[in-house]
Amino acid sequence: MTPKKVRATLLPIALLSLHLGEAGAQAQSRVQVHVMDAFGTPLPARSIKIVGPRSTTEALGDNPINLEYGQYTVEVTVPGFAPARMSALIDQPAQILAVAMTLGKMEADVPPCAILGHMAPEAKAVRIRAVQLFGSYVTDVPVGPGELFEIRGLACGDYLLIAMGAGKFLGTMATRASTLPARIEMKENPGKPGTDRMRRLAALNRDKL
Repeated sequence: MTPKKVRATLLPIALLSLHLGEAGAQAQSRVQVHVMDAFGTPLPARSIKIVGPRSTTEALGDNPINLEYGQYTVEVTVPGFAPARMSALIDQPAQILAVAMTLGKMEADVPPCAILGHMAPEAKAVRIRAVQLFGSYVTDVPVGPGELFEIRGLACGDYLLIAMGAGKFLGTMATRASTLPARIEMKENPGKPGTDRMRRLAALNRDKL
């Protein structure tokens, strides 16, 4: 094989190696773990462990750490709260893992919270999705007779409700799950993500601090 042919053969191999090296270097994420209660108040964690397929990494507060892309388990302990354990998929160049803590065992069990609602009949909603704002919990419930819906057994805190029709997004509303919930009225509002309600919830959280 002539030197010219050798160079022509090695060039694609070198380019492929360079590409693979760049891909490997990019498969890293800068990760922060935000620990808070169900209302979004930051909490000082005693221990934050991120368990991966090959190693366990300890994070210090919300200081960023570098992790390879992949599936991880996050374990957090905070004095006065029950230990938290959640699964997390790391697949972004920079990522925040939000961990919502719940109160630990006290003299009596903390009663579960709920959200009760009524959907406007003209919206023709078929299901409501509740997304925990300061945590990872998500659940869907049907809209029943009388356009009523109930979401029970929730951790107390703030949630975003998403109303869905038959293959159609209808709107959102921010609300709070409580032990003695009043029935809320939810209307079709595509494009209006409950901004006023979100501001009121933010003000409530500031008053708690």
